[in-house]
Amino acid sequence: MNGCQKCIFFFSFNVQMYVLLFNLQTIRVETLHKLKGLAQSELVLGFS
Repeated sequence: MNGCQKCIFFFSFNVQMYVLLFNLQTIRVETLHKLKGLAQSELVLGFS
């Protein structure tokens, strides 16, 4: 592999890792929102 190919390889690898991490963060945030919603509805049901 020459220098240029190495650059392209590392760049595409970094982009893939970034996309993966971004997707994981998004999933985590959505899960937290769902859990918060569930907890709030549980509280409402419990107190009513």
